[in-house]
Amino acid sequence: MTERNHGEADKKSIELTKETIQAAGFPVQGSYRPGEVCKILGISERTFSKMTNSYEPDPETGGPVNPGTLDSFRTLGQKRVRFNELASYLARNNTYETLYS
Repeated sequence: MTERNHGEADKKSIELTKETIQAAGFPVQGSYRPGEVCKILGISERTFSKMTNSYEPDPETGGPVNPGTLDSFRTLGQKRVRFNELASYLARNNTYETLYS
């Protein structure tokens, strides 16, 4: 498995993420609110909160220590997830499931 820097995703992952976002009824944009991420990933708000609260960057790779977490940032008190983080999350979890399931 090749390591990728945090926030980076390959072309295929980016296209699949765009399709997933559009299938959920949202436009492709720079970042997404919690409710949007929940609908895109098919998760609950509680799961979203756990995924973002438990995010910890790996100092060596820059990616997450746990592939099942999401990096987020706050704007006006609300968490948001960048498009590239969604693409990276989908790519690393597809890879993770393929390798470890």
